Amino acid sequence: MDRLTGKTALITGGSEGIGLAVATAFAREGANLVLLARDKRKLEALPLADTRTIAVDLNDEDALVAAVESLDVDVLVNNVGLAHMPPLAELTKPQFDAMVHLNLRVPVLLTQLLRERLTAIVNISSYWADKMVAGRPSSVYSATRGALNSLTKALANELGPDVRVNAIAPGSIRTPTFERAHLAHMSSNQRTDYERYVHDAYPAQRIGEPEDVAEAAVYLASDDARWVTGTVLRVDGGLTVR
Repeated sequence: MDRLTGKTALITGGSEGIGLAVATAFAREGANLVLLARDKRKLEALPLADTRTIAVDLNDEDALVAAVESLDVDVLVNNVGLAHMPPLAELTKPQFDAMVHLNLRVPVLLTQLLRERLTAIVNISSYWADKMVAGRPSSVYSATRGALNSLTKALANELGPDVRVNAIAPGSIRTPTFERAHLAHMSSNQRTDYERYVHDAYPAQRIGEPEDVAEAAVYLASDDARWVTGTVLRVDGGLTVR
């Protein structure tokens, strides 16, 4: 407890899923929170006391700059991401541009704007940077996640010793987005097949919960990780070892 007391953390996509779990864990450890998300109603309904929320569309770069340029932040959690996975032949320019912007440009921009006071950056990446799945085309999404991992290492080199920069690469996480995009559309037979796949693919024999990622983020943001920088921490139930 209290590992983040006295620190102010900015978390993008903090209204649900991994972002909300990270915010909840950070608050438990004493951090002051600034949460960015697009949906104002979700932000207003959050069960977190004494939290500053900013409703902003991260696709609007001018609005994002205006929202954060005057903030004093110790910890930056770049959580927002976007995945479009059509076959390469069907990938559109808007899909390409949107993934590059949210998955790479926004973390770079926020680091530029906030770096003067930052002591730690935690980038939320994905196992898709390193592991492909048969039948799931992921060319540009995987490329942007790989780029975020490389950015993490390059920034650790450039900004050290003042700022520690690390990433977390989760496996599949049971977030509302994952539920809506995948589990909600499965028939009972498909759900059975999926559970069998998880049992076989993950040494931990389950997909992750947002809290699994949140606990790793607390560690990387805290002084417990004072000699950890430039690492991509796999929080994936062992998925990428098989």
